[in-house]
Amino acid sequence: MGGLTLVTQQGGERFESLDKAYTDYTRGNYAKSYEIFDYYAKNNNLHAVLATGYFLFMGYGVEQDYVKAKSYLDRAGKSGFARAFYLLGLLEKNKAKTQQFSLVAERLLNKAADMGDPVATNALANQYYQRGDLNKAISWNEKAIQLGSRAAKRNQQVISSGSNTKVISVPSANNDALAQLRKSSAEGNAQASYELATRYHKGVGVNVNFGEAIRLYRVAAGQGSDAARKILPVLLSKQSSTGGINSMWMQQTSNMIAMPPVILADKENKG
Repeated sequence: MGGLTLVTQQGGERFESLDKAYTDYTRGNYAKSYEIFDYYAKNNNLHAVLATGYFLFMGYGVEQDYVKAKSYLDRAGKSGFARAFYLLGLLEKNKAKTQQFSLVAERLLNKAADMGDPVATNALANQYYQRGDLNKAISWNEKAIQLGSRAAKRNQQVISSGSNTKVISVPSANNDALAQLRKSSAEGNAQASYELATRYHKGVGVNVNFGEAIRLYRVAAGQGSDAARKILPVLLSKQSSTGGINSMWMQQTSNMIAMPPVILADKENKG
């Protein structure tokens, strides 16, 4: 990890390295990971600035705070981190409480993609695909593949065929991250519950399970998720002939749901 192996003094004692912060993150120990990243961010380490902004945006190990998150991500973006602009785009979408990216959010994604961020580029391909603009979807998908996006490669056949019957795939969460999401959901974290619901709805990192998706959307709504409260009436507006879940409708509506946030790579690089 090169220059990220840093150990410094705090109150006369050695403070953990950024390597430890990344390890804690991958193991789902978000509170400890945030503490380390935040310390280095305050000491002007730009990788830590980006990570701290991400944690504040997601509410991982710290209370979710879009204002503070934006401050850190703006700073990281000005320092040349393409991923910061992608996260700022997600932040704008979440603030607007919409399923699609707004013009402001889309401009941020375009900026990240132009700087060579494969995640943002793949997200744009998916966005245009969901809108039915296949020419742009194919173009961005090809660019994402060139940038090394494995998710884009998996999506290529679906996008190129113009079929809207298959679920677009994104990088899946690892088992530790999913376990942490479930733990956070059980502890009352609305965003964690909503992310789990979207994963079961779309089959991202887990097998599709519409019943579990509906249950988790209801949990998230009860915990205060505006996005869950907005989508639930839509999902329940069409039921099967027996009054149960309409699988065809759930499949169709999965294209309305934004992709779950991409988990931060443990070796974040500029551009």
